Amino acid sequence: MLMIQKFFRHIKDSSDSSIMQKDFDTIVEWANKWQTEFNINKCKSMHLGKTNVKEPYFMRGNILETVDQEKDLGIIISSDFKCSQQCLYAYNRANKVLGMI
Repeated sequence: MLMIQKFFRHIKDSSDSSIMQKDFDTIVEWANKWQTEFNINKCKSMHLGKTNVKEPYFMRGNILETVDQEKDLGIIISSDFKCSQQCLYAYNRANKVLGMI
């Protein structure tokens, strides 16, 4: 069973980070209740914005990998909200198509 889950929370201080961690703990409890598991190696954390408190998050005692960019539904989202990686990706794909023509 493939399940994609995304959490988002506006983090202003460490108390907001604690609430976010509780969200992770709740989803782990839900998974235990329904006898399913998350592949923690595929679970990631991204801190958006410059003022974000960049605290680590955990699932089942394992720290989640923090990434600066992630591809979601074909769009590359970066932590600084710049689209340069998405433009580079589109440019490279266009060049491949042009090369085939």
